[in-house]
Amino acid sequence: MLRLLLPVDGSEDSLEAVRYAAGFAAAIGGAGCEVHLLNVQLPLPPAVRRFIGREDARSFFEEEGRKVLEPAEAILKDAGVAHEAHIAVGNVEQTIVDYAGEHGCDQIVMRMRNQSPIEGLLLGSTTLKVLNLSTVPVTLLK
Repeated sequence: MLRLLLPVDGSEDSLEAVRYAAGFAAAIGGAGCEVHLLNVQLPLPPAVRRFIGREDARSFFEEEGRKVLEPAEAILKDAGVAHEAHIAVGNVEQTIVDYAGEHGCDQIVMRMRNQSPIEGLLLGSTTLKVLNLSTVPVTLLK
């Protein structure tokens, strides 16, 4: 069984990767493919954590993650592709790579953001950082 990890951040780029994976999974016969959706929430700043309880923070991350994952889940559901959806909190790139390893994912599928060369140089790219950190193949969609 092929296990695909699709990081989802709510952007149109990440939804394009989900559409690609849905088509791919359907083409190989959905039963031969296991799709994992992952939304990574950034941790709250220390100044905010002092005023918010652990349970409130957990609820906040869950609510925000659900909002982001719903459109991706709808795409997979419409395509008849079974999937699991997960929400994590942490450093985005490292969390994606760690998740892939911990869940035995065979491949990470991501779409590169359309950003100018200057933006990419100054801001870096989550996709490129995942590509550099990952020990499993990363499929990049343009």
